[in-house]
Amino acid sequence: MIYFLYGADTYRSRKKLSAIFEEYRKKWGSNLNVEKFDAEVDDIERILAAAENQSLFVGKKLVIVERFFSAESGPSAKKGFARAFEKLEKKLSVLQTSQDTIVLFWDGEIGAEAKKELKQFLKYVAKSEEFELLAGEALQKAIVAEARKRGITVSSRDVNALVARYGSDIWAIAGELDKAEVAGSLEITSRMPIEDKIYKLTDAVVDGKKEALFLLKALLESGINELYILGALRNGIRGLLLASEAVDEKRPIGEVEKFLGIHHPFVLKKMQAQARTHSFEALKKLYENVLAAEQEMKGSKVSNRDALEIFVERALEIS
Repeated sequence: MIYFLYGADTYRSRKKLSAIFEEYRKKWGSNLNVEKFDAEVDDIERILAAAENQSLFVGKKLVIVERFFSAESGPSAKKGFARAFEKLEKKLSVLQTSQDTIVLFWDGEIGAEAKKELKQFLKYVAKSEEFELLAGEALQKAIVAEARKRGITVSSRDVNALVARYGSDIWAIAGELDKAEVAGSLEITSRMPIEDKIYKLTDAVVDGKKEALFLLKALLESGINELYILGALRNGIRGLLLASEAVDEKRPIGEVEKFLGIHHPFVLKKMQAQARTHSFEALKKLYENVLAAEQEMKGSKVSNRDALEIFVERALEIS
């Protein structure tokens, strides 16, 4: 049997993928063998071999294949896609009728170049679902549902604020709701402007823009704790440092996602873009400086405010 989950809304498709996996895990228990592949890393021969080979000791098999139709690099990408699909198509009828093997294909948004093959592929699929980006009332209902799962009650004002800021990006919306769940209270609307300023400050620091000093002053004058600001800067710079290392080593997007522990496609792409415009050594120096500033705060040799301001000034010199 073949499942296929795809579409631009990777948050909901990932949730569906997890639900299907749990369904079969509960149904078959230790009798289930699971193998997972990423088409940006694994070639089609290896994927098909895993799908066809059946263990004598394990009765059922679940094979998960990610990004076969949307791989941006690797053996199944671009020029290699037609060849890979030709090999896959020869095995689809066998996989379609298998009683012991479930092959679950997961993909993001599929480009026009793969539409012809997609149409042919769907003929063999038992169950498929496309996850388009939500909008309007459907998006608002999804936000309320996500909040309810976390035991949070959201007002229409909160929902509108989330939509105004993030649009159809449910990954980001879920992140806001996760913060509210941990905090024990919902302060989404009031917190957004502060976080926006911190994001802008991080970008300005990394890019070496003088406006970083003005952004920092505005945050401090609004009463934001120095340790909170520095912690946010540290996390942002660390993420870019890891992304830069991944870009330098030319890791495919699927591996970068796992390496950074980021499943939010918009954030991942932004970090990759920033990482390409800054050298690894410059980001490493910046990260070392932010760690030094934290130590200065803990040592009480200078005030927290002075330590933070000194860090930003040094960062502008590095950039």
